[in-house]
Amino acid sequence: MAAKPGLLLVGIGMGDIHSMTTSALHAIQNADFRILEAYTAKWSDDDLMLLKEMVGEFDYALRPDIENPEKILAQCRENSVAVMVIGDPMQATTHVDLLLRAEELDIPYKVYHGISITNLATGISGLSNYRFGRPTTLTYAYGDWVATSPLEVISVNLQLNLHTLVLFDLDPTGLGTGDMQPMLPVDARKAMYKMSEKWREDYVEEIENSDDYSFNFKLHSMNQLPDNLGQLPVVVCTDLGTTNQNLWRGLLGFIENAPVGNMHCMIVPSYLSEIEEKALDKWAKE
Repeated sequence: MAAKPGLLLVGIGMGDIHSMTTSALHAIQNADFRILEAYTAKWSDDDLMLLKEMVGEFDYALRPDIENPEKILAQCRENSVAVMVIGDPMQATTHVDLLLRAEELDIPYKVYHGISITNLATGISGLSNYRFGRPTTLTYAYGDWVATSPLEVISVNLQLNLHTLVLFDLDPTGLGTGDMQPMLPVDARKAMYKMSEKWREDYVEEIENSDDYSFNFKLHSMNQLPDNLGQLPVVVCTDLGTTNQNLWRGLLGFIENAPVGNMHCMIVPSYLSEIEEKALDKWAKE
């Protein structure tokens, strides 16, 4: 039975197609047109082939297609269009904006939520989700531009005795127009080292001479990080939600020992409770 015209924003999970909800699968199968949003996450070629076998052919949408969705929304007036999103579709502000635009144009829409990295990382690691602070994303350096905010987020969370979920960048260009190269664990270490150097170059002298509370709080928080950033404890999460998922626990300086897969993220743990320590000992390799 074909769906009514409108926009279907469908979360398809993290890589195991069988973890998709039944209602999400049926919505995609019954849609007139299917589009895979292909810039906020990446599936393996084998998983994409299996997805096509289960739901039918689909097109791909990159960042410009979602941020400027006139073509997609015009299609939704006469057809049911399923926009498939890896993970949960409401984790990205561009997808929220897409729904708001549909509502402004009186285009019917429906959201099908999916398993996302934010709940998988806490659930699989055994770390309490009550003790996670603000998440952050490690980005590639673009020319001379190096973001320091991820390191600030990690340090502030450590100051507050909170764990940090660190997502890894997918796109060295920052444009979201294809040719994605998901950041590897060794790339993440390189990015964090660059951030640390940039922070010390640009901010330390300014903050030390500042009476601004937020600046001084950040400086105090940065002291939570080891002088040698390679000594920072981390948990690398590889291909979560798939049959190949792995957890590796160690120091940032030895992150090359972590399993390499298709997609990665990282947890920077704060002080561990007794049960959290036991969980990581049980489930994370060293």
